[in-house]
Amino acid sequence: MNNRGAVYILTGMCCDSEGEESIYPQGLNVKSSSAQFQSIYWQCVVVFFASSVRNNPSANHILCTNAEKLPNLGNFNMEEFFAKIGVKVAHLPFSYQHPLEYFHAFRSTYFKFDIVKYLKNNSESNDICLSLDSDCVWLIRQIE
Repeated sequence: MNNRGAVYILTGMCCDSEGEESIYPQGLNVKSSSAQFQSIYWQCVVVFFASSVRNNPSANHILCTNAEKLPNLGNFNMEEFFAKIGVKVAHLPFSYQHPLEYFHAFRSTYFKFDIVKYLKNNSESNDICLSLDSDCVWLIRQIE
């Protein structure tokens, strides 16, 4: 007998605020709080969910973000797109921030702890939860 619960596939998008930027070695030469920098990752989030929903239609898809509102990417309305394909958006505070002077790179990585906390409070012990970076592309069929 299979006692597996629901399947959750998540990714996070933690947006750095002005004055709380991190260093990311992508070579963009712009602040991580800028719309230009964040737009690249928002695009990754869209592709991540578009490919995952297509390959895992029975899974629950959740975007965890500290952004108050999802931005539009040009004429592309992310909020409408996620609603259409069934992606839930969970707005979470970035509560596991380390002091700015502690380490200057990849600060938003600690947002993963907020995602784990969200899963602890919003899933059951027999659920399958998969939280991945948004620059992953799905190549497999539905999780069995």
